[in-house]
Amino acid sequence: MISKILSAGLLASALAYPSPPSGGVGVSPNDPAPVYSPETDFDTESLVVGVNQEWLELDLFHNMLATFSEEEFDAAGINAEQRYYIQEMAEQEVGHAILINNMLAGAGKTSQQCQYKYPYKSVKEALSFAEFVTRFGEAGVYGFLPHLKNRAVAQNLLQSITTEAKQEVAMAQMEGYFPQPYWFNMGLTQAMTWSLMVPFLDHCPESNPKVAFPAFPLLDVTNAAKTVDESIPSGVSNNYTHVAQPGRQLDLKWAAPGQDVGPPEQGYKTDKNPDLGDPAYAAFIHQLNVTYTPLENVNTEELTATTIHPDFKMFNEPNGMGINGTVFLAIVDEEVPVTPYNFSLLNDHIHAFGPYFAGI
Repeated sequence: MISKILSAGLLASALAYPSPPSGGVGVSPNDPAPVYSPETDFDTESLVVGVNQEWLELDLFHNMLATFSEEEFDAAGINAEQRYYIQEMAEQEVGHAILINNMLAGAGKTSQQCQYKYPYKSVKEALSFAEFVTRFGEAGVYGFLPHLKNRAVAQNLLQSITTEAKQEVAMAQMEGYFPQPYWFNMGLTQAMTWSLMVPFLDHCPESNPKVAFPAFPLLDVTNAAKTVDESIPSGVSNNYTHVAQPGRQLDLKWAAPGQDVGPPEQGYKTDKNPDLGDPAYAAFIHQLNVTYTPLENVNTEELTATTIHPDFKMFNEPNGMGINGTVFLAIVDEEVPVTPYNFSLLNDHIHAFGPYFAGI
């Protein structure tokens, strides 16, 4: 009798399989089947930026392996197994580029790989540059992902960019630096990502679609902390001292708009909103936040200024991560109230934009 009751109870439990909670998008068998191609110009142009990023990373990983000898890699602490890992990262980028080009095919805007120029002269410099490139690559996708009209496209990108996030951490580890000096990864706009990427594009096929987003004038923190330390061994993690402390004066210099940038075949020039007010603030773009500090010693002829590295703790927690690692900095005309979701509102207020290597 007891066994019959138990059997009946198990059957009732099986029959009570719950339906999904209401409100989900695309989770019902009655919903249209997903279509993996852009639905809007915003979708398309975001993917064009994305595929350019994937082609750059693919070439970068191959170039790193081709530029330096096995002896140079060994001297930097990067053994054969780690070199194979870098080669595997290149293969991952093959997949990412194919994925985005397949989705762009529906809009007739597929791209081919370009020729690139790189600033590194040592293995450690190459690893540092690769950490930087993968850092802004992942941040760029995080920034536009929730704004895509086609959620099926966004799902595919999500599953590729999580791989890229692992690449960024791995590069920091191979450099020998603390791999994740933050609680949250920031998002960037397409224009910010393109501004960082386009200077490394040397020549591109004329058939490649032109990127629709502006490239901001480059901002340089001329006294940024040293980011390549040849003496630190490669390792899973190192307790490397935070080298950019709050209260430190930062010396800033930026370029004027209208400068030629990127592949000459496509005629890109740096640009900004012509209705901008005067440069007034530095916007530190990090984690979930944009932290503003006033500019001082502003020289609008020389395009220079100073500001102070802000004293910031995430959520005001005593151990909350500050502004550390590879973050980004913009010169803006006002303190624009933005959050991660409406971050693109900052674009129209940017005089110049660039990386701030705040310590790793």
